[in-house]
Amino acid sequence: MKELQSYVTERDVAVAPDSPSRILRALRDAGQVDYVVTSRPKSEYLIRGVAA
Repeated sequence: MKELQSYVTERDVAVAPDSPSRILRALRDAGQVDYVVTSRPKSEYLIRGVAA
């Protein structure tokens, strides 16, 4: 999640703090990313797959 947040922040500084998690959920809902949350308190995710 930290990498995703850094990626998003570098491209749009006006992003709300929780936007990376919303983006990740949207990508999952669109079938682009498969992930599981490994630690909610630490905001850690395990990416299991990415669509080509």
